Amino acid sequence: MVFAAVELQDEDCLHLNIFSPSNSQGKRYPVMVYIHGGSYRVGSGNSFLGHVLAQHGIVVVNINYRLEALGFLTTGDDLLPGNYGLLDQIAALKWVKQNIAAFAGDPSRVTIAGNSAGGASVGLLNVSPAARGLFNQAIIQSGSPLAFWATHNETANLRNFFRHYANVHGCQQNSISELIACLREIPWQLFNFELRFELPRISPSRTDIRPRVDKSVLESMAVDLYKTAHINVKSIMTGVVKSEWSRHITLFLHEDLLPNKPHLAIHHVFADRFWWDPAITQVVVHEYTNWSRRDDQVENRRNYLQCISDMAMLAPTVKLADMCSKRGVSVYLYQFNHESHSDETFQPWQANYHQIELNYVFGSPFTNIDTEQGLQMNFTREDRAVSVRMMQHWSNYVKYGTPNAAKEANRRWTPFKSKTMDYLEIETAADEMKTFIRAEKVSFWNDLIPSLREQLASAGHTMPDRGPFFWVFVILSVVLLILLLVSLVLITRIRTMRNPQPIRPVTPTNV
Repeated sequence: MVFAAVELQDEDCLHLNIFSPSNSQGKRYPVMVYIHGGSYRVGSGNSFLGHVLAQHGIVVVNINYRLEALGFLTTGDDLLPGNYGLLDQIAALKWVKQNIAAFAGDPSRVTIAGNSAGGASVGLLNVSPAARGLFNQAIIQSGSPLAFWATHNETANLRNFFRHYANVHGCQQNSISELIACLREIPWQLFNFELRFELPRISPSRTDIRPRVDKSVLESMAVDLYKTAHINVKSIMTGVVKSEWSRHITLFLHEDLLPNKPHLAIHHVFADRFWWDPAITQVVVHEYTNWSRRDDQVENRRNYLQCISDMAMLAPTVKLADMCSKRGVSVYLYQFNHESHSDETFQPWQANYHQIELNYVFGSPFTNIDTEQGLQMNFTREDRAVSVRMMQHWSNYVKYGTPNAAKEANRRWTPFKSKTMDYLEIETAADEMKTFIRAEKVSFWNDLIPSLREQLASAGHTMPDRGPFFWVFVILSVVLLILLLVSLVLITRIRTMRNPQPIRPVTPTNV
């Protein structure tokens, strides 16, 4: 729902699609439940047809869940706790547990998978007590629950955001309870789902519709839960694509601020959008500038894209792998490097992008239909070869808890280890195990930047993510102080004019 490419949409969207292998009568196959992405705002499980992948011996289930305000709007407390989209996902998993046997599925062998916000959802369900016992394994694609965009932070001013959201929709009552009641009377078709640039920002990415810690579905922040809480799975497969941000290049930028110069673009993102300390921003600019080619626009664009991809996707994904591995969870990490030129509407440097791997997981090269938009594509023989390998990896993991099969002993995908950062590099020609996945950049984001921010905060030099309301308060306070000083000066002058002091005669003195 809430997706421009889908004509028939409805608030009653809690439907799922099931794809079982051919000739499955009397058999029980392991199940993969896929949760679509879309920034918690857009998307549909209907886009990801599972009939090709299902022929690799698994049952594929694609689900829908409530999105945008209907799924995640919250007041930050029990009045409107939010997380309804996550609850929908949990309800779908319960349904699968109870009914999938009727579709040749084994309810005792369920893997949940997701990409982007769907991947972050999978990561959150991994540590949610409300989802315990509903699945055995997890696949998290380009969507770590530890990413800055995955959940609301603890300082987000959710109540003020909710009040503004209600006001924009014509609800002007004073109390939060009355505003909630007013919104509930509005038909969902009248909700404006394009308001994120009109409402006050409470997060740097403006993805202000997302899950939050509600002490029920999520008992604490994800980073804390992965340190100490029960993890609902014994193994995880997770990874990224090489250039996540190539088709989202302007997402954090104004339209007139294309990243021809990384100094300007990176400074805009981290200083103006993320409200980071200027010193930290300069560190980021320095790290992602090729000083021997600082005027090369192609190089600058590449560095900008890599900066955002590393910060938003790679670093939090490797951090998740590291935290899970240290707690005894088997982690299979990958990086998808294959470039596809099947979509001629994009530039060659955009041939590897966020969600591209979904085409290969769901077998799109064999249907020539793109998973994201449902468009006709011109996939090549190379694309089909990559898709075969990807479907083997994913189906093996769903079947065995490892992407390896017994007959593939010569192509072992080894688990991630913190000391060596093992990962599978998926290339066009073949897959290859490697170590230390972009280790310097991962350490930059996971170690150096948090340490610098903490040091600046302890020294009192940093400006935390306070949001626009704080700065409006500061500006108003300064203006009021100036007005007060001006008023005091005027009052003093008026009193002086009304009550002039008498001039005393000067008594002459003898010299």
